[in-house]
Amino acid sequence: MKEDTPIAEGDKPSDETGFASLGLAYGEAKSLIQVQFGQIDGLDTKASTLLAAAGLVLSVLISGQALSLFFLDGMSIRLTYKMVDYVLLASASLFILISLVLGVMALHVRRYKLTPHPRLMRTKYLDWPEDKTKLQILDNLVTDYEENAGTISKKATLLQYGFTLFAVGTALLVIIFVVVLAQYWNAV
Repeated sequence: MKEDTPIAEGDKPSDETGFASLGLAYGEAKSLIQVQFGQIDGLDTKASTLLAAAGLVLSVLISGQALSLFFLDGMSIRLTYKMVDYVLLASASLFILISLVLGVMALHVRRYKLTPHPRLMRTKYLDWPEDKTKLQILDNLVTDYEENAGTISKKATLLQYGFTLFAVGTALLVIIFVVVLAQYWNAV
């Protein structure tokens, strides 16, 4: 369980007046945490999309290789693959495979902070004055927000690299397809 961030002596509310904008600050901090969880949901959706797309392209690539070996083996037309074609194909496959792994890593990031913890509310804050409790929870929300921001940034970075590698790998596959198609039409 997370330790509470201590309230500095000058930040403690007075028993008579309290903080004038404590309720506003508390409400805004809670809503920002909710915005973060919306961002997390959006990033998870993007990671799922990356996994689906990369998985589809890899499965088509693998099955396409198997089908081409089966069908082209009996044909009189022989396509000549140059070493460059094999290097491009291997590079494209590797880029798409790495993008798949990055998508899984982005989905795997699951450590997020959410305050207040119900057990702590029951055991510690129940007897505190409301202003003091709100201030303590506000301090915890600030800490949680900052920690969540780092986790969200890590997830976003993984997805950015994943989508970039997927785009490069897909572009290489398109180039290979065009080259092989041109060779086929020239051979016919």
